[in-house]
Amino acid sequence: MDGRRVYVDIETLPGELSPEELTQLTRKKVPRNIKREDTIARWMTDNRDSVHRKTALSALHGRILCIAVGTDDTDEIESFYGVDNCLYEFCTWLHGYQGTIAEYRIEWVGWNVRFDLQFLRLHAARLDLERIGLALPRRSSEILDLQAIATAYQRGQYMSLADAAGFFGWAKGEGLDGSMIYDTYRQGEHDLIRRYCEQDVRLTRELAWKLWA
Repeated sequence: MDGRRVYVDIETLPGELSPEELTQLTRKKVPRNIKREDTIARWMTDNRDSVHRKTALSALHGRILCIAVGTDDTDEIESFYGVDNCLYEFCTWLHGYQGTIAEYRIEWVGWNVRFDLQFLRLHAARLDLERIGLALPRRSSEILDLQAIATAYQRGQYMSLADAAGFFGWAKGEGLDGSMIYDTYRQGEHDLIRRYCEQDVRLTRELAWKLWA
């Protein structure tokens, strides 16, 4: 069975938490060396927003806003946008690609792609989108993490996609980075986020080719 690749990237938002849920979550994040109730209360007030924003990195709390995908078969990058709606559109895309998935061994490629795949699997299951769950990889041999490849000889070294792109002289970002997605979303700049997500997939594919990965 020949192999094909799907290059993928997602953008996420913090979770929609009730005030009570956010309070409980913030309390869990209080450093253990803080003991006094008044100090705990002050820490929680100071860090409440930060704790909420960091839920964008948790598949159990965060929301998927945008999914972008590409393949080696075409230069086109496709993207799907909107909380939950992007998963339904991605499912439709997979339906059109299912003949390829059935015929070939699919390798899922991305920068720190396990982060993306965890979100996709859990949120597809939440929405009962079986087609996504069946298409996603079950074995490590079906996953190609370019971040791991780029840092393979320097254990513990962090390298961002922007770092790798800059090394080759490629521009990245639409003026954004991942930490800016939430504010950009709240400002209503949805096309900017979509282009940013698409560009990450395009860069990931270019890096895979450049690194002979």
